[in-house]
Amino acid sequence: MDIENEVEKHEFLYYFGPPYKTMCNFMTLKTGVILIAITDIILSLYGLIEMIGFIFTLTSDDKIVATIYFYSMLALLDIIALPLALIGLKGINKLSQKEISIYSQFKIIEFFIIAFLKFLLIKFDEDTETISIIWECLFIIFQRLIAFFLVKIVWSADIRLKHNETILVIHGEEALKLMQQQAINLSDSSSWSSSVPPYISPSYNR
Repeated sequence: MDIENEVEKHEFLYYFGPPYKTMCNFMTLKTGVILIAITDIILSLYGLIEMIGFIFTLTSDDKIVATIYFYSMLALLDIIALPLALIGLKGINKLSQKEISIYSQFKIIEFFIIAFLKFLLIKFDEDTETISIIWECLFIIFQRLIAFFLVKIVWSADIRLKHNETILVIHGEEALKLMQQQAINLSDSSSWSSSVPPYISPSYNR
């Protein structure tokens, strides 16, 4: 119980609650991290294609729009995410807390950089009308909230593994509760059996 309380004391980014025990209450943290890492890998490949297009644009056009630089930075960030996602995927399959921690730290940094670049894109886009800016800001906020949730999943797996809650990460909360209940039942059973004096069969004088 002390270990559980210690884990629950951790707050995501100091203010946003303790680590999750599952992903959306129907998927384990391990499965969640695997899906997030695979998504990052797919986005990285897409970012690589985009970066090639931006390089051609930057080298061929005389007049470069400022937003192109921000889009190219986002694409570069997607490419950088590729090796980190592979590290995260390898780490969660091997249940290596060190590798998951590297991936978790990257995801947190990436979250803030993407938010910063996307708001800069709106600011420097001269063709965007006021109403469009409002809708774009709302869409970015919605997007970042989803990203926030996904980053917290990776962070949660990191914290749980750090505190040796491997069963929870692999099998989920229900499996952990079942194992804890079985351990309590075994403990109670052994306490009961130790309190009862051993049966000695009576000896008969013949």
